[in-house]
Amino acid sequence: MLALLTGCGAGSPSGNDLTKELQQGDWSGARVSNVSCVQKEARVFTCMGDYRATRESLEANNSTAAVDSTEWTDEDWEAIAAGQSGRVSWEVTVDESGKWIARQT
Repeated sequence: MLALLTGCGAGSPSGNDLTKELQQGDWSGARVSNVSCVQKEARVFTCMGDYRATRESLEANNSTAAVDSTEWTDEDWEAIAAGQSGRVSWEVTVDESGKWIARQT
């Protein structure tokens, strides 16, 4: 699972602002919770959270892959979602305008 999310805020967002943005962001159906962000450098934050993949998020990420999932059962989807879920971390970089990008580390 490689997660990338971008956003935009006014000025320079705080760790609390980024926490809210990451938890409420569009994860293509996946769920993100228990996020915390700590400022690492002037415009760089380290954030951690719980990522829970869903069938919807897996299908969205599989749309360009060369994997044929047409015969997968519900149990297959559940097993794959469980394998793609867990505690994750992101490095979030913020530019001068408040635009930010979170890259999974």
